[in-house]
Formats: sequence, C-alpha cells, structure tokens
Amino acid sequence: MKKFFLPIPIALAALFFSACNPLSYFMLYGYSSAEKPDDIADRRMTELEEARAARMRGNPNYRDAEIEAYNRARGITASPENLDTRPVSTQELRERMEKQARERR
Repeated sequence: MKKFFLPIPIALAALFFSACNPLSYFMLYGYSSAEKPDDIADRRMTELEEARAARMRGNPNYRDAEIEAYNRARGITASPENLDTRPVSTQELRERMEKQARERR
C-alpha cells in the first residue's frame, strides 16, 4: 500500500519544479508582458528609423502619402515642439500644406 502512494508525491514534486507549473507560467507571462526599458539595440533601431524618415522628408522622389504611410507603420510621430494646438482655418491649413509641399520639392 505504501508503494502506491509514493509515486503521487513524486509526480506532484516533478510538476511543481517543471515548466508545466501554472505558477511558473504566470510568472513568466507577467515578466514578458511587463514594460521593460529599451536596450541599446532598440534605441539604435529607433534612431535609424528616424534618420530614414528624415531622409524621406528631404527627398523629392517620395510623395507625402508614402512618407505618412512609413511614419504610421513605424509609429513615428512629430516631435511635440513642432505641434501647434491652436485651431486652424481651412485657408491657413491649405497654405501651410502647399508651403510644405514646395519645401519638399
């Protein structure tokens, strides 16, 4: 009778120390989904993406739609110091967009 109950604690101990343990699974899940600081490679990749976006803005071969699509795909946003939060009239917006298009060409 003692031989029958011996494998049960051994199986429970093996399950506790294995990767199938629910506690270890949720601990790994919590760690992987936690917000972690960018490492050197992430910062370098962000710098490269921003440099490519700047080259695209300076190159007249790229259309505005292509530049916007690239920025949207990469999650690149305009820097806050360049944003103007006041309301803009339609005429002023049209003039501003025409000026930007002339500058790109």
